[in-house]
Amino acid sequence: MGIIAYDKIDEASGIASSKINPDIIWVHNDSGDLARLYAIGLDGSYLGTLKLPGIIARDWEDMTLGPGPEDNIDYIYIGDIGDNFLMKNKKKILRFKEPNLNLDSLSIPFNIKIKNIDKITFTYPNYKSDSEAMMIDPITKDIYIITKRESSPYIYSLPYPQSISSTINANYIGNITLSPEKPYTMSDMIVSSDISRDGRMILIKTYYQIFLINRDLKLDFSSILKEKQISLEYIVEPQGEAICWDWAQRGYFTISEQHGKNPVHLYYYSN
Repeated sequence: MGIIAYDKIDEASGIASSKINPDIIWVHNDSGDLARLYAIGLDGSYLGTLKLPGIIARDWEDMTLGPGPEDNIDYIYIGDIGDNFLMKNKKKILRFKEPNLNLDSLSIPFNIKIKNIDKITFTYPNYKSDSEAMMIDPITKDIYIITKRESSPYIYSLPYPQSISSTINANYIGNITLSPEKPYTMSDMIVSSDISRDGRMILIKTYYQIFLINRDLKLDFSSILKEKQISLEYIVEPQGEAICWDWAQRGYFTISEQHGKNPVHLYYYSN
């Protein structure tokens, strides 16, 4: 779609396609950046920044857009869920209402501060995990997290309504093995995921592959563990760690970290 025009977006780790702002793709960096989201256009142009004052971006690894406490409102969820050295007992997910922006009336690039931010704090059951994949079920509002480093990664859930006043114990859903017919390699690590707005299609991304799992809404979410995994088209990116459906479900976006002097690209694949 285009080259990312803003040099501050150099370690992209999360991406989300906005419905209420259809000309905006939200992106955030991995650890090392300030607590902020970047708005980019469909051609990779830089449109502006959302700042989250009072928040420390410890290890942001994925983001998603979906429902929340107020009906018919899109919320942005940011997963501060990375833990490379398995040292952190508690993980956090940030949640706030997505601002409805009129780009024609804003000075571009815009700079907006988000005032009301919910913090969802959780722990894994008897296990410290490093995770980079987070998604929200648009039907139930449950949050799902997939761990990264195991050959059969764990899937956990944070059922709705998620407490913002006490620590939640994540529920173990099961283990998922991608391409079970092949030997596991480090490149099979799961680095991002997303659920379509109708709840029927799940994207799971590793460093070198993208898989689609179709979901039967009549069954429990754990049923996806037994469903067929369909390999999708993907141009391998340097350190590609982010994927999302476009809001209309016509395809999916990917973006990567910057590698050396090679520019970062925004990719789109139609269904």
